[in-house]
Amino acid sequence: MRLVEVIAGAAIAAFLMWGLVAMAGRLAASADSLNGRLNAEANADRLIERLSSDAASAWTVSAPNANEIDFYAEDGSHRPYAWAYRYDASAKTVTRSTGEVLGSFDSFSASAATVGDLAISGSSAYDPLFAGASTPSEPGNALVALHITGTGVDRTELLASGAAPTTFTVVVTYTPSPTPIATATPTPLR
Repeated sequence: MRLVEVIAGAAIAAFLMWGLVAMAGRLAASADSLNGRLNAEANADRLIERLSSDAASAWTVSAPNANEIDFYAEDGSHRPYAWAYRYDASAKTVTRSTGEVLGSFDSFSASAATVGDLAISGSSAYDPLFAGASTPSEPGNALVALHITGTGVDRTELLASGAAPTTFTVVVTYTPSPTPIATATPTPLR
């Protein structure tokens, strides 16, 4: 009888131990998955912040192919300079022309667009905010539509140069402010 109790106790202990090991494995896998997603989000945030900042200071932004975004500007002495970001699909990395690696992504796709594409459903630059709007395209105000994916990350960003000429106007309908209340002018003290 005693031997049966010992064997039953050992079986229960082994079952509980197996459950704890399995739970620890699932917890480790979940933590690893969360860590991968957080790293991918941080990489995407950093890349988009860098590209947006570069676009704001550039004279032109272009996408010569789906794996590259080029920027062009001039310095204070009017000397032109350019820089680019390229995606290496085999390494899954985005690298600046200086050699700086800006993160790892499952996919990276850049495409040229115009301001007029903002209102065209189905275009890479479509924005529902501009649906039905008249958005004239002017020379020099090209856009680049960027789409990146990574572990748990799927981002789309529109890049436009900060110096782009445009005739695009936003008209906002608003209620005019009330007329000011007239107040008496104070009398100066003598």
